[in-house]
Amino acid sequence: MQIPRDGPYYVASVTADQVVLLRNPNYGGHRLRRPVRIVFQGGTPTPEAIALTNRGALDYLPPNFQGSSLLDIGGALDRRYGPGSPAARRGDQRYLHVPTPAVDAIVLNASRPLFRSVRMRRAVELALDRVALARQFDDYPNDSIIPAAVPGFGTEHAYPFRGNLAAARRLAGTGSHHATLYLCTNGPFGGNAQTQPAQAIRAQLARIGIVVSITAPRCGPKNEYDRNSKRADLILVSLFSPIHDPAQFVDAVMPGTELGGALGQGLWTDPQFLARLQRAKAATGETRATAFRQIERELLRAAPLAVYGTWHDGGLGYFSPHIGCKIVPGGIQVVDLGALCKR
Repeated sequence: MQIPRDGPYYVASVTADQVVLLRNPNYGGHRLRRPVRIVFQGGTPTPEAIALTNRGALDYLPPNFQGSSLLDIGGALDRRYGPGSPAARRGDQRYLHVPTPAVDAIVLNASRPLFRSVRMRRAVELALDRVALARQFDDYPNDSIIPAAVPGFGTEHAYPFRGNLAAARRLAGTGSHHATLYLCTNGPFGGNAQTQPAQAIRAQLARIGIVVSITAPRCGPKNEYDRNSKRADLILVSLFSPIHDPAQFVDAVMPGTELGGALGQGLWTDPQFLARLQRAKAATGETRATAFRQIERELLRAAPLAVYGTWHDGGLGYFSPHIGCKIVPGGIQVVDLGALCKR
């Protein structure tokens, strides 16, 4: 049976567990059609399918294959072969997912007595289990202020994703500290959606002697800080920019009323630092990228906010080590199967 269509492939056959696509001889477009035949096959248990893919007997496993956590974002395959993994740095990235230019974070209010000290802010950074926090929103664990969706960023990390409690406790010192956490600073992303991460943060910071009280008043207007958030020590925020540029995210932690802006005095209010930021914005090419990477490193050490997760558009699947030419067309967020090639 042939189903007429005008795309690069047509459905040649369908059974209960298999769909076969063949090149459409009448296609006159410009899309790549490297494979002569594409076969979709189901019914194989996920662990077996992964083993077959590793041996090259299968070429590709689509995302969320049979709902198994083995293929989830942040799962075993992602950690071993995903973006930022040792395998990816060796040129052997087999697990793909597409990051979104957005992060979830906690502002550490440096105008408050508890977090005027960079030592205490770093204690919080080291106390966080970002893997557990990111799971609350199905984020990808990260600590980068500039997300991986911005080319050239999102792969350098200042803090261990699982935290370092021993180091955090040394920085926090002995005794008990009290902090107020405010979970509604950014309109539609505030309110009840932030309750679970707020409770997780409270439990994690209790391990270093910080007793957190959670408050959730009505959100301030226009995504700006209001009198409630200015009295808070910890402020939950989500930051998004449709423009894939590092300046969009660095500007968000500069003085001002915008979402995620650091409060109080610190590196982010230092005139020399602000002058360097303006020079970085005026630069172009690799000079600009290098300058922003250095600025981000310094901000991570100064810790005006603790990023715990990067948004993503979901996993794109797992590939055999023999497959190359993995192309994800812009705006589609799926792998172009017709572009895949053997290597």
